[in-house]
Amino acid sequence: MVKDFLNKVVLITGASSGIGRAIALELAQRGATIIVHYFVDKKSADDICKKIISLGSKAFSVKANLLKESDRKNLVKQVFKITKRLDVLVNNAGCYYDDDGLDISIESLEKYFVIHTIAPFKLCTELKPLMNDKTSIINISSRQGVIPRHTFLGYGASKAAMHSITQSLAQAFAPIRVNTISPGPVMTDMWKDDDKKTIDGIAGRTLLKRFAKPVEIAKTVAFLASEDSSYITGANIVVDGGSLVNYTTAKSVD
Repeated sequence: MVKDFLNKVVLITGASSGIGRAIALELAQRGATIIVHYFVDKKSADDICKKIISLGSKAFSVKANLLKESDRKNLVKQVFKITKRLDVLVNNAGCYYDDDGLDISIESLEKYFVIHTIAPFKLCTELKPLMNDKTSIINISSRQGVIPRHTFLGYGASKAAMHSITQSLAQAFAPIRVNTISPGPVMTDMWKDDDKKTIDGIAGRTLLKRFAKPVEIAKTVAFLASEDSSYITGANIVVDGGSLVNYTTAKSVD
């Protein structure tokens, strides 16, 4: 693999599992130094750091509860200790609560907006002194932020807000590029307890009739983080296997 991220420093939030883990491995293979943010699972964070090092890249892990301002400030402080520059920031950390919908609690609604909007916004602004004109910021959103669904009220609303923040930051930060990726269904551990019928039903609502692999989202991140996308900013790249295109004929989008 071409080492097109050699000497680049990347911070990925929520990088110990799922999409974040895939992003970390993809960019590490390309030579990047990875700062792995995690919240709970230190073992998984240590494991991904070992894998990154085995690929010949450098890795650092930092724990932070992004719901807490003190933890967010400490994360920023630790990043400043680790590096004097930040070439790529991937705001990937996310949350989902079972009570989402019209009966959502105010507590859950507030948590959605803290994790999906306030935390990414504050990390962008507080880490800006480490950025340069070539830095790329990538916010991981969701197709639920594109088409409102009452069954994903809090999740979708907070992801839609992320799109707006992305465009505002793209205006304010230029020539630093700020973009959003909105995945559809991605086969991560969050689906491990769902039965085959549920999985097949969701996959069937995409044009490609399958879930994305985490690496497919990671490769899109690599593209937006590279000079190959040097004229793309303020954009939302939908990576959903055509599920939004298929929305008008599907009975529902889960």
